[in-house]
Amino acid sequence: MGLGSIIQKTFAGAALYTLLAVGANAVLPYTLEAGVTPEKGISQKKPESTYCGIVLASTKNETYAKINAARLMSMGYDNVSIQEVMKNNEKFYRTIVGPQEHMGLETILARVKEENPLGNNDFFMLVNEQRQEEKEEEKPRQAQEKIKVSKKETKETHRKEKKAPEKKIIPAKAKKETVRTVSFDPGLDRTLDNMPINQYLSLIAPYIETAYRTNTGKSMEPGRSTKLARYFYRDAKAEGVPVLAYIAHIATESNFKNVKGDLNLGTNYSEGLIQMRKLTQKDVFNWMRKAGKGYLPAELPESILDDESLQSRMGAFYFKKCWIAAGGNSRLATSMYNAGTGNHYIQEKYVSKVEKRKLEMVNLITQPADKAYIKK
Repeated sequence: MGLGSIIQKTFAGAALYTLLAVGANAVLPYTLEAGVTPEKGISQKKPESTYCGIVLASTKNETYAKINAARLMSMGYDNVSIQEVMKNNEKFYRTIVGPQEHMGLETILARVKEENPLGNNDFFMLVNEQRQEEKEEEKPRQAQEKIKVSKKETKETHRKEKKAPEKKIIPAKAKKETVRTVSFDPGLDRTLDNMPINQYLSLIAPYIETAYRTNTGKSMEPGRSTKLARYFYRDAKAEGVPVLAYIAHIATESNFKNVKGDLNLGTNYSEGLIQMRKLTQKDVFNWMRKAGKGYLPAELPESILDDESLQSRMGAFYFKKCWIAAGGNSRLATSMYNAGTGNHYIQEKYVSKVEKRKLEMVNLITQPADKAYIKK
């Protein structure tokens, strides 16, 4: 079948999005109700069978969708699938959890809300508002009388008409990927911590410039690489996390590009040097306020892109939470920075990327930045 398209509607101030799954013989309307919670979003009048599943993530990157699906399956979620949809002529991949053998969707939604398995707080129910079955059963009785066939034949005819083509679903398989590992000793995480600031800047500023130029084809503004290096050193030291590890995360996430990320979807997109999603930004900013961190703006800016110093402070603060949640385990803390502090498993592929960046910076001590940087 063809891919659906998204049409926006507004009802009494509540934004609803209708997914039209277009098939060869029928049109199946589905409603995506954003921000549904077990308390508010699920009407007790609607039976649970009207819900098709829970959309836990949506991304343009099919690989990310498969990783999300494998992650959910590893955490014990069954009936996980990936669905392709079209929005504004762009293809997106939704990671969906359906009803399970001994667990209904309302129970699963409560679990999702509590665990936040993908670390994004961005999930909603997929609701089937109009069933093709009900439409067929509402046909006037007079129309049936005109057709000179038995009631049994009429039901069989209707059953064939009602049967809609299935939506295109990519089954999620927990497939093992070959990960190119990097040999890095976690004992080297503190390599930069006690280095004199001038020596540190002479190593890291050129590295930042090299990584940025290699990935964008452009040079940074004069002095910007040194300014960023100072921010990272200042904030990692202030939070007590390894300077080397913190910079490696930023290099992996953005290559020091201050932009919106590839998860630029809806309102919960990632942005900045630290590629932190909008909902996470709110959480981190509030945590910093509660922790008594000084020199913060009165409120979180609508976008942090204009304040690289604030970005660095928020990133270091969040990395500290990951470090504490991981019990000082460098590899687990690295994984949590990407997947969330509630995810106690190691994403080998992501960790390997970060450790490659760490190794590059350790190599800076004996090699110039353009030689130490490992091109992708």
